[in-house]
This record gives sequence, structure tokens and C-alpha cells, in this order.
Amino acid sequence: MKVPEIQLSIIIPTCNRGKNLIQVLDSITRLLIDKQLFELILVDNGSTDNTKQNCFDFIELHSDINVKYLYEPVPGLMSGRHFGAENAKGLILAFLDDDCDLSPSWADSIIRILNQRPDVDLLTGPNLPKYESYPPSWLDYFWQKTPYGGQQCGELSLLDLGQQIVEIDAIWVWGLNFVIRKTAYEKLRGFHPDIVPQRIQFLQGDGETGISIKANEMGMKSLYHYDVLLYHIVPEFRLTSTYFQKRYFYQGIADSYTSLRYQHGLYKKQDSDSTKVSITKKLKRLVKKQYQELFKPNAKEIHDDEISQLRNLFYQKYSEGYAYHQHHFNTNPKVRDWVLKPDYMDYELPKL
Repeated sequence: MKVPEIQLSIIIPTCNRGKNLIQVLDSITRLLIDKQLFELILVDNGSTDNTKQNCFDFIELHSDINVKYLYEPVPGLMSGRHFGAENAKGLILAFLDDDCDLSPSWADSIIRILNQRPDVDLLTGPNLPKYESYPPSWLDYFWQKTPYGGQQCGELSLLDLGQQIVEIDAIWVWGLNFVIRKTAYEKLRGFHPDIVPQRIQFLQGDGETGISIKANEMGMKSLYHYDVLLYHIVPEFRLTSTYFQKRYFYQGIADSYTSLRYQHGLYKKQDSDSTKVSITKKLKRLVKKQYQELFKPNAKEIHDDEISQLRNLFYQKYSEGYAYHQHHFNTNPKVRDWVLKPDYMDYELPKL
């Protein structure tokens, strides 16, 4: 009897998130798919917690699942993604974050959809929240409409276009639920730097945004399908103003990186890039909302100066991140060379 070929490679980079990893691994055991059709690649990005042990415990308990444990000491999400892709056998690559909970039909839907749509290269679906604690009411105001209907909260990587099958700009295929044909991934030359250690945060890039921009430039089709559903686990600490400030600082760095690549001709100007709601535009909308819980949970009223405080705080953090990255680009030739690399398929960090 002929053994079915692996069609789907599920790639999960992780670093010191052993507890989170247990949840996504558990959801993989519940996938409604012939286990011979997919492989699971766990890329340990230099963890010092119990990540390795959890991976091997999973492998021992689930010998019916084809699992590869890989150790990649080069820090950063990009290195984990690239090392996983290098070792993938599947024709389809599905990159996941380590804090997701997959719907049982997620993997089977991916294979079915891409077999039915040979014209589609990138695929995603709903990234719905799975809150570990009751979310504050101010979070409602971070949900914004998309050009395709539905809504999104980029700060928490949440996307819900409803029960739709719709072609989308590749910029909406986000890293926690990023499905791509291997041939397209190789043609696009991989991802850009993402989630690097804080000590070298000036080496942060725009992650999957870069590969999405290039996909648009090459005319590749991207699809949102409601069956490619997962839940993003949102812990309590991400539902705080402290986390959101860090998120805006990070976004400032990422946007600086993107703008520099546009300025130096590594990205082409395109209309499609404008479809994504930028954080700075969202900030302008936020000031119209009442965020009593964010700064004064017990306040009954909110005044103009408090609204101004909110606006200024987030602009400040975003601007600080942008300026931080611009400074390192302008003063450190190695950072400049790093930002302007044609691609990062070698994913070797510069020697600083």
C-alpha cells in the first residue's frame, strides 16, 4: 500500500513558551485529517525553559503524528520560520504562533482549498480571540472595520471577516495563521526580521509584511476562507495599557523599517499597501472614544485632557520606536546594511 505524500508542513517556532506550546499541540491532536498528510515542525529558538521537554513528551505520546523537533540557536522569529521551512517536506507551508488553538477542520480545509484553487498562493482565515481573562470594555474600541467587511484588532493579531471566501490583499495574511505554497515562499525569498531579543531590537524588521508586499508586487493571489479558523490565546497581561504601549513602540520600529525599504527602492509603491489600516490612523480614531478603564477605571467621566493624554501616550511610544530605529539606521553601518539586505534566507544576524 502506497503511503500518502506529505502535503502540509505545520511550522511552529517557539522560545521559552513551554506552557503556551502545550495548548497548540493539544489542538493539533484533534485535527480531523489523515495524519500521514501533514508533518509538524517544532523549532526551538534557544529556549531555556521546559520547551524541549514538552516537545519530546508530545513526540513520545503521539507517535502517530510525524513530528520534527529542531533546535535553532539564532534568535528571532524569522530564523525559526526559515529553519523550519528549510526542513519542510510539504508542498504547503503553514506558519503558526505558539499561542494558537486550531479548529479541528483547519488543516484539512487548507489542503482542500488550495487543491481547489491552484491560482491562490497565500491563504488565511479567522483569527479569533480566546481570552484567558475577561477583556476590559476599552478593548472594544480597538476593533476596526476592514475593506472586506468584518473587523480586526491588529494590536492582538485578531481578524474576523465572518463567513466569507474572499480574495484579499496579502497584507492581511498575518503571521499567526500564515499559509503559503512552498514554491511561492521560495520565490518570495522568505520573511523579514521579527520579534528579536530586546537587546538587539534595532534589528527588528517588518516580519510577514515584507513577504506580503512582495507577493502583491508579483501579482500573487491571497485568499481569506472562513474554514481556516484558529483562536489566538490572549493572556491577561496583553489586555493592559502597558502591553499596548510596548506594542506601539514595536510598531514604530517595524514601520521605520518598511519606510526605509520603500525609500531605497526595495519595495515598490503600490495602491494595495494603503488598504491596511495603519496604527497612526487608528490612533486618531481612538481619541474619539472613552477609555475610562485604561487610565481611571473608577472614573465616571472623561475629559478632553484625558483623551489628549491617551492620544499623546500612544503617539509618543510609536514615535519613540520609529525614532529609535531611524537613529540606529543612520548611525550604524551594520544596521543600515541589515535593513537594506535584498532578502534574509540565510537568516544570519550581523556581527555587531
